[in-house]
Amino acid sequence: MRKLLLLLSILAVSCASIVNAQPLNDKSIKTIERAMTDELNRSKEKLHLNGLIDPFFISYTVNDQQGLNINASFGSLTRSNTTNNRTLNLRLLINNYQFNDENFSDASSMFGGGSSVDMNLPLDDDYDVIRRSFWLATDNLFKDANETFTKKKAALERKQLSEEDRNLPDFSQATKVEVLEPPVPFSPNKSQLEALVRSLSGVFVKYKLIQNCSVALTYNNTYRFFISNEGTHTRSPLRECNLTVQASAQAQEDGEPLSLAFTISELTPDLFPTQEVLMKRTEELAQNLTTLSTAPKYNDKEYSGPVLFEGQACNDFLSEQLIGRFASKREDVLGGGDVFFMAGGGKGISFQKKLGTRILPASVNVTDNSNLAGEKNSSYLGRYSVDEEGVVPSPNLQLVQDGILKTLYMTRTPTKEIRESNGHARPGSGGMAPGAGILEISDTKAKKYNDLKKELFKIAKEDGYDFAIVVRSLQSGLLSFSDGMSSLGDLMNGGKALQPSLVYKIFPNGKEVLIRGLEINFPTTRDLKELQFSKERSTRNIQLAAGAGIGLFGFSSKVGATLIAPDALLVPELEARMKQSAAYPIKPIVDKP
Repeated sequence: MRKLLLLLSILAVSCASIVNAQPLNDKSIKTIERAMTDELNRSKEKLHLNGLIDPFFISYTVNDQQGLNINASFGSLTRSNTTNNRTLNLRLLINNYQFNDENFSDASSMFGGGSSVDMNLPLDDDYDVIRRSFWLATDNLFKDANETFTKKKAALERKQLSEEDRNLPDFSQATKVEVLEPPVPFSPNKSQLEALVRSLSGVFVKYKLIQNCSVALTYNNTYRFFISNEGTHTRSPLRECNLTVQASAQAQEDGEPLSLAFTISELTPDLFPTQEVLMKRTEELAQNLTTLSTAPKYNDKEYSGPVLFEGQACNDFLSEQLIGRFASKREDVLGGGDVFFMAGGGKGISFQKKLGTRILPASVNVTDNSNLAGEKNSSYLGRYSVDEEGVVPSPNLQLVQDGILKTLYMTRTPTKEIRESNGHARPGSGGMAPGAGILEISDTKAKKYNDLKKELFKIAKEDGYDFAIVVRSLQSGLLSFSDGMSSLGDLMNGGKALQPSLVYKIFPNGKEVLIRGLEINFPTTRDLKELQFSKERSTRNIQLAAGAGIGLFGFSSKVGATLIAPDALLVPELEARMKQSAAYPIKPIVDKP
């Protein structure tokens, strides 16, 4: 009997280490959808009040999410928990497609708001309680939408607008869609992932100059329901697992805060590189950060010459300086604030005024195929069948052809340049935003990496330098905000130039010198036209910049996507200089124990 109890205890512990949450069953799905449909139909029929304007569009999105969050620092777990939550996103527009309560911002919009609302729903499959949540949220938003519409109408009457601005529709119509995909199981091995995160964070223990470190794993498995009064009905699974390794230190010479980070993004943790590969990459980060803390500051003359971006820095450059600018942006003709641009978002200014003109070399094409089918693409993070607004992504979306900008990522919010959605409303950290899915960048004149490096030294020599600049990371790490920036003003200043975290002076004889304290001007459109790409290329799941989301921090919106692109790029001429001196924090008085 005692042996039997021991065996049962062992089995219980083993089972507990595996998070084995079953996907929603048919009964749960039917309950949620019945509550959504019944309340939507009732709202269409009865949501009217004398003196208020009727809604013409209502959509309900329910996200049923299972999650796992694990954090560790210096070899010890600091957090490990599973989550299960269910949220409602409601969008309600009044009046009509041409003129409604959207596309208007005032002081109350700074932290979000507008014609949509997010709220938690009960986890129990209780039809009456779920439906009651829909009812109350719909009623409140209906009243808020009318208040916003009144403000917008009054503001519009005080403005002298062009005929084009006055006639620009607020919301585009879309074809009725039905996409019903099954949910997928959620069964991560929690104890195994805890061991991985703990081991990775333990790498930093032996590095005395590293002050803080964090390894965080987040794994979310979401089943999304969407219905609208236009007849669209979708159900689709959304999965994403991110592993972020980050660490911070201070320069030994002057106390400058330094941090490095990398993120691995996949559909599931099973698709991560092996633990051996991850340990090696973490060790490299720790070594680079230690070397950086004793590296010399850049104190040479101002540099105006070629810059080579490799590996992670190439990804970061493409994301921020190119792909993020393919997002459409509705101009605020009514004069409301734009926090995105206030906070240094100028680096992501949309290309929409460049439509029909050359923005890249004539040999370059950029295509998005977010709805690719087939086993080959089953692990692509950027693959999706229907976007956040219930629109199917356009196949073979040609963003750039022979260097000419052809179109942009569009949601159902029209702009002067493009009026219809192409199915690229993506979920982002700042709310829904126009962004990439599966993006491919190709160059018919791409050079082998070694030839690209020869070109780097050739241009540098012509410009009068005996060295050239190579950037291997633009990410400063997520710890940098607390460690290196004390205010929003610092954040804004950081947005005025590229702030490379791993940058090297390299010489023709092969010598490389890691330096710090260098900032590089953002590339102009002219610079982008001169880009040179390597023939070596990779397919990788990463977090790509999306258009501005909702509220104060919408400018930092990221979306999980798949990038098929070169591994290195050369900008023939960029200006770089020593960063302005700053009052850095004093280093710790006593060494790390």
